[in-house]
Amino acid sequence: MGKILIVEDNQSTRDTLIRMVNEIDSSMEVLSTGYAGEALSFAGNNVITAFFLDIQLKDYSGLELAKQIREIKTYDFTPIVFITAMPTRELEAFRQIHCYDYIIKPFTEVELERVFRKILVDYATMHVGEKASKFSLNYKNHTQLIDLKDIVYIEYLNRRIFIHTKRDNIKYNHMPLKQVKSLLPDYFVQIHQSIIINSQYVTFIDLSRQILRLEGNDEPLSIGRSYIKRAGEII
Repeated sequence: MGKILIVEDNQSTRDTLIRMVNEIDSSMEVLSTGYAGEALSFAGNNVITAFFLDIQLKDYSGLELAKQIREIKTYDFTPIVFITAMPTRELEAFRQIHCYDYIIKPFTEVELERVFRKILVDYATMHVGEKASKFSLNYKNHTQLIDLKDIVYIEYLNRRIFIHTKRDNIKYNHMPLKQVKSLLPDYFVQIHQSIIINSQYVTFIDLSRQILRLEGNDEPLSIGRSYIKRAGEII
Protein backbone atom coordinates (compact mmCIF):
# COMPACT_ATOMS: atom_id res chain seq x y z
CA MET A 1 0.00 0.00 0.00
CA GLY A 2 1.37 3.40 -1.00
CA LYS A 3 0.90 6.82 0.55
CA ILE A 4 -0.30 9.94 -1.25
CA LEU A 5 0.30 13.38 0.25
CA ILE A 6 -2.20 16.11 -0.74
CA VAL A 7 -1.20 19.65 0.22
CA GLU A 8 -4.12 22.00 -0.51
CA ASP A 9 -5.29 24.94 1.60
CA ASN A 10 -8.91 24.83 0.42
CA GLN A 11 -10.81 22.23 2.47
CA SER A 12 -13.44 21.60 -0.22
CA THR A 13 -10.82 21.02 -2.90
CA ARG A 14 -8.83 18.83 -0.53
CA ASP A 15 -11.90 16.69 0.17
CA THR A 16 -12.52 16.28 -3.57
CA LEU A 17 -8.94 15.16 -4.16
CA ILE A 18 -9.09 12.68 -1.28
CA ARG A 19 -12.36 11.25 -2.54
CA MET A 20 -10.91 10.80 -6.03
CA VAL A 21 -7.91 8.89 -4.68
CA ASN A 22 -10.20 6.60 -2.67
CA GLU A 23 -12.42 5.92 -5.68
CA ILE A 24 -9.51 4.99 -7.94
CA ASP A 25 -7.43 3.01 -5.44
CA SER A 26 -8.88 2.47 -1.98
CA SER A 27 -5.68 0.71 -0.85
CA MET A 28 -3.78 4.01 -0.95
CA GLU A 29 -3.33 5.82 2.35
CA VAL A 30 -4.01 9.55 1.97
CA LEU A 31 -2.25 12.18 4.08
CA SER A 32 -3.41 15.78 3.71
CA THR A 33 -2.74 19.27 5.02
CA GLY A 34 -3.01 22.91 4.00
CA TYR A 35 0.42 23.84 5.35
CA ALA A 36 3.78 23.43 3.63
CA GLY A 37 5.60 23.02 6.95
CA GLU A 38 3.38 20.16 8.06
CA ALA A 39 3.69 18.57 4.61
CA LEU A 40 7.47 18.59 4.90
CA SER A 41 7.16 16.86 8.27
CA PHE A 42 4.87 14.22 6.71
CA ALA A 43 7.44 13.68 3.93
CA GLY A 44 10.21 13.16 6.47
CA ASN A 45 8.26 10.72 8.64
CA ASN A 46 6.66 8.65 5.87
CA VAL A 47 7.54 7.16 2.50
CA ILE A 48 5.35 9.08 0.07
CA THR A 49 4.43 7.54 -3.30
CA ALA A 50 3.30 10.83 -4.90
CA PHE A 51 2.77 14.46 -3.94
CA PHE A 52 -0.12 16.74 -4.97
CA LEU A 53 0.81 20.32 -4.10
CA ASP A 54 -1.19 23.52 -4.35
CA ILE A 55 0.97 26.44 -5.48
CA GLN A 56 -0.55 28.83 -2.92
CA LEU A 57 -0.48 27.47 0.63
CA LYS A 58 -1.23 28.94 4.06
CA ASP A 59 2.37 29.39 5.17
CA TYR A 60 4.54 29.46 2.05
CA SER A 61 4.65 28.58 -1.64
CA GLY A 62 4.07 25.07 -2.93
CA LEU A 63 6.94 25.68 -5.36
CA GLU A 64 9.29 26.26 -2.42
CA LEU A 65 7.90 23.16 -0.71
CA ALA A 66 8.56 21.11 -3.86
CA LYS A 67 12.18 22.30 -3.93
CA GLN A 68 12.57 21.20 -0.30
CA ILE A 69 11.03 17.81 -1.11
CA ARG A 70 13.47 17.31 -4.00
CA GLU A 71 16.35 17.95 -1.60
CA ILE A 72 15.34 14.79 0.29
CA LYS A 73 17.21 11.98 -1.50
CA THR A 74 14.28 9.57 -1.20
CA TYR A 75 12.21 11.87 -3.40
CA ASP A 76 14.65 12.56 -6.24
CA PHE A 77 12.16 11.20 -8.78
CA THR A 78 8.92 10.83 -6.84
CA PRO A 79 6.01 12.30 -8.87
CA ILE A 80 4.97 15.82 -7.89
CA VAL A 81 1.72 17.18 -9.33
CA PHE A 82 0.99 20.89 -8.93
CA ILE A 83 -2.51 22.27 -8.36
CA THR A 84 -2.80 25.88 -9.43
CA ALA A 85 -4.93 28.67 -10.82
CA MET A 86 -1.82 30.28 -12.36
CA PRO A 87 -0.74 28.09 -15.30
CA THR A 88 1.98 30.54 -16.35
CA ARG A 89 4.03 29.37 -13.37
CA GLU A 90 4.02 25.74 -14.53
CA LEU A 91 6.94 26.33 -16.90
CA GLU A 92 9.00 27.40 -13.91
CA ALA A 93 7.85 24.30 -12.03
CA PHE A 94 8.74 21.91 -14.84
CA ARG A 95 12.10 23.58 -15.37
CA GLN A 96 13.25 23.78 -11.76
CA ILE A 97 11.54 20.89 -10.02
CA HIS A 98 10.74 18.38 -12.78
CA CYS A 99 7.13 18.05 -11.76
CA TYR A 100 5.19 15.10 -13.16
CA ASP A 101 2.01 16.95 -14.17
CA TYR A 102 -0.26 19.79 -13.11
CA ILE A 103 -3.95 20.43 -12.51
CA ILE A 104 -5.36 23.87 -13.35
CA LYS A 105 -8.21 25.31 -11.28
CA PRO A 106 -11.10 25.22 -11.85
CA PHE A 107 -10.81 21.59 -12.88
CA THR A 108 -13.37 18.95 -13.80
CA GLU A 109 -13.54 15.48 -12.29
CA VAL A 110 -12.63 14.08 -15.71
CA GLU A 111 -9.38 16.06 -15.65
CA LEU A 112 -8.72 14.96 -12.09
CA GLU A 113 -9.30 11.32 -12.92
CA ARG A 114 -6.89 11.49 -15.87
CA VAL A 115 -4.06 12.76 -13.69
CA PHE A 116 -4.83 10.53 -10.72
CA ARG A 117 -4.95 7.41 -12.88
CA LYS A 118 -1.54 8.25 -14.34
CA ILE A 119 -0.17 8.36 -10.82
CA LEU A 120 -2.15 5.68 -8.99
CA VAL A 121 -2.27 3.12 -11.80
CA ASP A 122 0.50 3.75 -14.32
CA TYR A 123 3.24 5.03 -12.00
CA ALA A 124 2.37 2.59 -9.23
CA THR A 125 2.89 -0.23 -11.74
CA MET A 126 6.14 1.25 -12.94
CA HIS A 127 7.49 1.75 -9.43
CA VAL A 128 8.39 -1.89 -9.05
CA GLY A 129 9.77 -3.80 -6.08
CA GLU A 130 11.25 -7.25 -5.86
CA LYS A 131 7.90 -9.00 -6.23
CA ALA A 132 6.66 -6.95 -9.19
CA SER A 133 6.80 -8.47 -12.66
CA LYS A 134 5.99 -5.60 -15.03
CA PHE A 135 7.70 -2.45 -16.24
CA SER A 136 5.33 0.26 -17.44
CA LEU A 137 6.00 2.68 -20.29
CA ASN A 138 3.62 5.62 -20.31
CA TYR A 139 2.86 7.19 -23.66
CA LYS A 140 0.43 10.03 -24.40
CA ASN A 141 -2.65 7.91 -24.90
CA HIS A 142 -1.72 4.47 -23.64
CA THR A 143 0.44 2.44 -21.31
CA GLN A 144 2.63 -0.45 -22.45
CA LEU A 145 3.56 -3.12 -19.90
CA ILE A 146 6.70 -5.19 -20.39
CA ASP A 147 7.57 -8.35 -18.48
CA LEU A 148 10.73 -7.66 -16.50
CA LYS A 149 11.98 -11.16 -17.30
CA ASP A 150 11.91 -10.27 -21.02
CA ILE A 151 14.17 -7.22 -20.66
CA VAL A 152 17.77 -8.09 -21.59
CA TYR A 153 19.28 -4.64 -21.13
CA ILE A 154 18.42 -0.95 -21.10
CA GLU A 155 20.50 1.71 -22.82
CA TYR A 156 20.59 5.50 -22.72
CA LEU A 157 21.47 6.76 -26.20
CA ASN A 158 20.97 10.11 -27.95
CA ARG A 159 18.89 11.42 -25.05
CA ARG A 160 16.49 8.47 -25.29
CA ILE A 161 15.93 5.27 -23.38
CA PHE A 162 16.15 2.07 -25.44
CA ILE A 163 14.76 -1.11 -23.89
CA HIS A 164 16.18 -4.23 -25.50
CA THR A 165 13.96 -7.25 -24.89
CA LYS A 166 14.18 -10.83 -26.18
CA ARG A 167 11.99 -9.84 -29.14
CA ASP A 168 12.07 -6.06 -29.62
CA ASN A 169 14.10 -2.91 -29.26
CA ILE A 170 11.77 -0.30 -27.78
CA LYS A 171 12.54 3.40 -28.06
CA TYR A 172 11.16 5.37 -25.14
CA ASN A 173 11.08 8.97 -23.92
CA HIS A 174 13.95 10.92 -22.41
CA MET A 175 14.45 9.79 -18.81
CA PRO A 176 17.60 9.83 -16.65
CA LEU A 177 19.10 6.34 -16.39
CA LYS A 178 19.32 6.86 -12.64
CA GLN A 179 15.54 7.16 -12.54
CA VAL A 180 15.11 3.99 -14.61
CA LYS A 181 17.45 2.09 -12.26
CA SER A 182 15.42 3.18 -9.23
CA LEU A 183 12.34 1.51 -10.74
CA LEU A 184 13.95 -1.90 -11.29
CA PRO A 185 14.60 -4.92 -9.05
CA ASP A 186 18.12 -5.57 -7.74
CA TYR A 187 18.96 -8.15 -10.42
CA PHE A 188 19.19 -5.29 -12.91
CA VAL A 189 22.77 -4.04 -12.65
CA GLN A 190 24.31 -0.89 -14.09
CA ILE A 191 27.59 -1.76 -15.85
CA HIS A 192 28.20 1.52 -17.67
CA GLN A 193 27.05 5.12 -17.36
CA SER A 194 24.63 4.39 -20.21
CA ILE A 195 23.79 0.68 -19.74
CA ILE A 196 21.75 -1.38 -17.26
CA ILE A 197 21.71 -5.15 -17.79
CA ASN A 198 19.47 -7.95 -16.56
CA SER A 199 22.05 -10.09 -14.75
CA GLN A 200 19.95 -13.21 -15.42
CA TYR A 201 21.03 -13.02 -19.09
CA VAL A 202 24.78 -12.79 -18.46
CA THR A 203 26.69 -15.59 -20.23
CA PHE A 204 30.27 -14.28 -20.12
CA ILE A 205 32.28 -11.61 -18.31
CA ASP A 206 35.90 -10.61 -18.94
CA LEU A 207 36.82 -7.98 -16.37
CA SER A 208 40.35 -7.53 -17.74
CA ARG A 209 38.97 -6.58 -21.16
CA GLN A 210 35.97 -4.84 -19.58
CA ILE A 211 33.37 -6.64 -21.68
CA LEU A 212 30.27 -8.65 -20.93
CA ARG A 213 28.05 -10.85 -23.10
CA LEU A 214 24.32 -11.40 -22.75
CA GLU A 215 22.20 -14.30 -23.98
CA GLY A 216 20.67 -13.50 -27.37
CA ASN A 217 22.84 -10.42 -27.87
CA ASP A 218 25.51 -10.79 -30.57
CA GLU A 219 27.74 -7.88 -29.62
CA PRO A 220 29.55 -7.67 -26.26
CA LEU A 221 28.75 -4.72 -23.99
CA SER A 222 31.40 -2.50 -22.47
CA ILE A 223 31.84 -2.35 -18.72
CA GLY A 224 32.66 1.13 -17.46
CA ARG A 225 35.80 1.48 -15.36
CA SER A 226 33.88 2.64 -12.30
CA TYR A 227 31.44 -0.28 -12.64
CA ILE A 228 33.97 -3.15 -12.78
CA LYS A 229 33.59 -4.07 -9.10
CA ARG A 230 29.80 -4.25 -9.39
CA ALA A 231 30.03 -6.29 -12.59
CA GLY A 232 32.41 -8.70 -10.90
CA GLU A 233 29.79 -9.44 -8.24
CA ILE A 234 27.46 -10.90 -10.90
CA ILE A 235 29.58 -14.02 -11.42
